Amino acid sequence: MVDNFKLVISAIGGAFVTGIFGLLLQKLKNNGSNEGIYADHYLENVDKINSLVDERSDLKSKNSKLESELIEVRADLKAQRKVTDQLTRQIGDLKRKMEENK
Repeated sequence: MVDNFKLVISAIGGAFVTGIFGLLLQKLKNNGSNEGIYADHYLENVDKINSLVDERSDLKSKNSKLESELIEVRADLKAQRKVTDQLTRQIGDLKRKMEENK
């Protein structure tokens, strides 16, 4: 009976020590987890993402506006080239007429 008592006490003591070490290990594991860090900064990260999305939307709208302005500038440049070509032809015609009149 004393042997059985020692066996039960040893088993209970071993289980107790194992349980304590298991709890300590779990606590250390939870403290080292990144989930707590992410949870602590979740709202900050969401705000940053929202501000970046807003900034991206702003940049996209500015880009669209600049692209339309670029199309207008290209059209103006094309028109100016036509005018320049016409003026160059007219100057050439005037030079020929002046040489003929000499």
